[in-house]
Amino acid sequence: MSKRNLIIAAALLIIIAIFVNLYSKKNKRPGDSPIGKQIARIELVETIDEIVIEKQETALHLHKKAHRWLITEKNEFPANTQKLVELLDSITTYRLAALVTKDKDRLAHFGLLLNEEAKNGEGTTGTQLVLKSKGKVVFKMIAGKNRDSVSSNPNLPSRPDGTYVRIGETAAVYLVKENINFETQLDAWVQKVLITMNKDQIKSVQFESPGSRLRFERENSDKKLLVTDLSSSEITDEEAVKEMLDELETLSVYNAIQRNSDLENRLGLKSEISVTLFDGSKLNFQILVKTEKKTLEKDKDNVVETHYLNLLSASPAGKNADWKEINELGKSWLFELEKWQATNWLKTKKDFTKARK
Repeated sequence: MSKRNLIIAAALLIIIAIFVNLYSKKNKRPGDSPIGKQIARIELVETIDEIVIEKQETALHLHKKAHRWLITEKNEFPANTQKLVELLDSITTYRLAALVTKDKDRLAHFGLLLNEEAKNGEGTTGTQLVLKSKGKVVFKMIAGKNRDSVSSNPNLPSRPDGTYVRIGETAAVYLVKENINFETQLDAWVQKVLITMNKDQIKSVQFESPGSRLRFERENSDKKLLVTDLSSSEITDEEAVKEMLDELETLSVYNAIQRNSDLENRLGLKSEISVTLFDGSKLNFQILVKTEKKTLEKDKDNVVETHYLNLLSASPAGKNADWKEINELGKSWLFELEKWQATNWLKTKKDFTKARK
């Protein structure tokens, strides 16, 4: 063989070797590499019946019962559906952007230790999310510290720009470009919306306090809901009525408090509200108040009021499952209101009327 042919053959062997090497590396690359894939498979959402979120000493358990998610630590009070959807949506849409390290000695640095792995605790453990199906763990992850952005402007502080996560109990640390925050506080998971209704189908509303009565009515859904018993110098403030109807369309609360005689004996009646729909459905609830004096250095007579919604009855004309369920919950729970919510239900006739021009 000539020298020229030897050179060509050698070159071909080198090229073949390069292709073989590249091909073998491609084959050796694991087909299930998580980089670029969602944190969790969307199929899991359809199979799970229990969710556990744990951060150090705080743990939250949600379990599925008769197609509804309930809070175990809250005596099976319904969980906030929207919050649950957001949680499951985040882990099934957020993708693992990069592998940061596989060094288990660096897990503490990223705040990704399990509680049982941590020695000094605070700052080294993450928030653990566990999904179960029929008692068996089908998915586990830990959300740790956020990656901080680096600003080119020295006057602007850094801000969270992604989250370090750990899937299962492996030592691998991955980066997710989104900020993940698994909420463990019970009150944040309480279903805030008690009842929904079509405000156009509200036939009448009545406010009754110990010293007065205020009533709104209309003949049919095409008419406007107006204050009854107006004087010749008064007209209904339609904007104020609209705001009230908006609140009734999605009647919400701040928190659910289990009934107990010690609390209820300290509550005073402020108002009772009755709502009737054109189909005959009726809703009755009270606004109760707890008044406490807080002794402060500058104001020894400071009074703090906490308002509660006491659901008396929710009677749907048809087979409205939501109304029937909340009617049962009302037998065991009082519902705490925020100050602005209480203000909405403690208005007087003056708030819903104005002078006729």
